[in-house]
Amino acid sequence: MALQPSGERLLSVTATALTDRVIATLVSDGLTNSQIATINRAPHTVSYHLRKMFGTLGVRSRSELAGTARQRLWEAP
Repeated sequence: MALQPSGERLLSVTATALTDRVIATLVSDGLTNSQIATINRAPHTVSYHLRKMFGTLGVRSRSELAGTARQRLWEAP
């Protein structure tokens, strides 16, 4: 029997994925962490999401993130 995620967990995962996309988009637009943080996030939260995305996507810089995000995050499934 497969475990099904609770609605709360699924919502949390979806919200995190949306936050990652928003932050990646803003990085692609050239915004700094501080500038991104002014959009209802703490600078530490922005840094956390960036580190997580760097590891997940296998990138080492903001410019690599921007290029990879354009390829992976916005491709049609």
